[in-house]
Amino acid sequence: MPIQETQDLDLRQFVLDCTSFGPAEISRISTEMSRRNEKIKDLRDGVDELAAKASDLSPSMMVKLGVCQYLIGRCDDALESLKHSDGGALAQFYMAKIHAVHGDNAKAMMLYDIAKKAGYDPDRCVLGQASVYLGMGEPKKALALLDRLSGAIEQTADYLALRGATVAATCENPDEAVNLYERAYKADSTHPETLFGLALESERRGNDDEALKLYRQASHCFPTSVGTLMNLGVLLEDKELYEEAADCYNRVIEAFPNNKRARLFLKDAQDHLRVDTRTKPNPPGSRHLLTPINEIEFSSRVRRVIEALGCKTLGDLARCRQDELNHFENFGENSLKEIESKLEERELHLGWTDDELLTVPEFKPTRGGFTAAESVGGEDQAVLNRPVSDLELSRRAANCLKKRNVKTIGDLIKQSADDLMETANFGVTSLKEIREKLASKFALKLKGDETQGK
Repeated sequence: MPIQETQDLDLRQFVLDCTSFGPAEISRISTEMSRRNEKIKDLRDGVDELAAKASDLSPSMMVKLGVCQYLIGRCDDALESLKHSDGGALAQFYMAKIHAVHGDNAKAMMLYDIAKKAGYDPDRCVLGQASVYLGMGEPKKALALLDRLSGAIEQTADYLALRGATVAATCENPDEAVNLYERAYKADSTHPETLFGLALESERRGNDDEALKLYRQASHCFPTSVGTLMNLGVLLEDKELYEEAADCYNRVIEAFPNNKRARLFLKDAQDHLRVDTRTKPNPPGSRHLLTPINEIEFSSRVRRVIEALGCKTLGDLARCRQDELNHFENFGENSLKEIESKLEERELHLGWTDDELLTVPEFKPTRGGFTAAESVGGEDQAVLNRPVSDLELSRRAANCLKKRNVKTIGDLIKQSADDLMETANFGVTSLKEIREKLASKFALKLKGDETQGK
């Protein structure tokens, strides 16, 4: 039965109906989903109901099930369904796409050839193979395949966007890449790869507002790529729109539950949503954190211990733990009571956590006395003068350092973890990345890490 071009397609029923199923029907699903993103639940419901009947489905219906599972991001389920399908051209084509997603490039290339021989559109199969080469980091081979195509396919958004991405990957002619994307946009203004490519080029040129607009458009297209959602999430976090960013990462995780990067980024976004340290009220006693130690009357014995710990202010002393103090010879119960009493008078206490201190942005811990930059010898000065770009950080971490005007390795190791965590959009993932890169590349640490054993 041919598709009826209705104003509002019932996606659930469309999946369940035993109608013919091919590229035209797949395009209809994509068009409907791009028009009304919220209908993803209807599509998933239809796929789930069809999957529940898998043991009773005909080979041709298994093709429909497998392709629809692929469209909603369930690649493993899709591959299993397609293996039990009729083995025709459509099944082979989508198995090729799934193997490409999994990085099994040789298998993907072979399946595209099989799909072509089985009667699938040969130009589309060549596009698929060119995309595999691009994913392998071999844009020249991808261009060689694209150059073999001619005729109507050259005017399609699929061809133009893929050629634009391939030209961009060669880094030889970025203006040509933009021109190709713009031609693809004229051919189809809702083409997801085209919008992603234009957004990426806008971002590369520093036009984040335009990039954000284009990524948002691409996120409403179907199927949406992981790259679109991840890049959009990062830009939204830059704008401090953490709830929207979390939605992007959740969409990735729904389709790919094992995507570690999306899970880490989601945790960062959720941390910002749970606790915004910039609006959290200061805890009691915070007004005394900056009080110099030399303004407080301590006994000689206690003062020697405090000086040995490198404490300059009451805030530094409040960060100390009782076991640190007990480590000192001749430091007994009376000395401990003396310190606790002085702190209690000012609504402070020992063992004040970093989480509490982060609510007082004007407080900068000085305990420890020296930064890594001050302790290195002259022979290491060349390392400290190197740009932070030598760390090869992710874009998120690099952007946060740029906001803090951190330009060199020397600038960076003058920053403490607390300093960095004050930066908007800087989370535990970025902090961990910076620590690991500093240690592995230059055997250096952030300020304060050496005294905290991190």
